Amino acid sequence: DKLINAHELEPKELSPLVNIAQIYYSQHNDAKAYEWAIAGLRVERNYGRLWELVASIYMEESKERIGDRIKELVNFF
Repeated sequence: DKLINAHELEPKELSPLVNIAQIYYSQHNDAKAYEWAIAGLRVERNYGRLWELVASIYMEESKERIGDRIKELVNFF
């Protein structure tokens, strides 16, 4: 809750978004982790840790097409 509050207070601050995404990922809630990672990439599209997190989520879903999926997401931003 505090990290979400921090994000609401400073929506352009990347740290809360990264931390929230990592917490959800560690809890095996990939859908929420992905949602917050994408929110973070909207703030800073070149943040490597968020790309790693997204790639990890994609790999857990399917190792096939991971490169294509990442390319599609890069083109989205």
